[in-house]
Amino acid sequence: MTSFPKKVLAFGVSLSLLSTLFLSSASFAGVANYPAQQQWQGAAVYSMFDTMGSGVPVSQCHVLTNEHVVRGSKRANVDIAGERYTATVISIDSDNDMALLKVSGCPIEYFAKLSKVAPKKGDMLTSVYYKPGFNFFRRMTKTKGKFVGFGQMLTEEDKIMTSMIIDDKRPRIGSSGGGISTKNGLVSIIYGVASKYAKPTTYAISYDALKAFMHKNHI
Repeated sequence: MTSFPKKVLAFGVSLSLLSTLFLSSASFAGVANYPAQQQWQGAAVYSMFDTMGSGVPVSQCHVLTNEHVVRGSKRANVDIAGERYTATVISIDSDNDMALLKVSGCPIEYFAKLSKVAPKKGDMLTSVYYKPGFNFFRRMTKTKGKFVGFGQMLTEEDKIMTSMIIDDKRPRIGSSGGGISTKNGLVSIIYGVASKYAKPTTYAISYDALKAFMHKNHI
């Protein structure tokens, strides 16, 4: 499991928070238990080193996930709607923990569209991701939480990364790479969770970074 940011520089959160940040790991593939048109957020990504995380289909051919999920890998397996496909890592943004995978055969029927509107403080955000642990029916988990605002995270590479912060009712542990959306479309993906506090917190890629990465890759 990859280590995670060593400092939290915003919102007055203690440095001890770092001991409670978790990245994805699981042993089962997931498929959304929703109507077909909502399955665009549901993907499980396995790197060649058996790291596992969630992913977001963003075109007929592409799945977005965290860079730390596929770090060191050129290829990955992707499970979408109960089917497994081979994918190639075609683009990464290490500064903002994002990676784009191209799925062989372009089989994706339902996928996310980037919101044209940036999220605002207080917006209700919906996350869909594969929750690790026993999951007999291989269902994706759907969680809602309010957008608290932005914070600055210092990564293990000593780079400052702007992060979206979500105040959870239920912590999204094991949710790295899961899609975050508003009614207007995809606004972020998850990369870490703090869960030992009274108010669990999810950390996610900033909307501006996601938008820039999508546009760079012509999606």
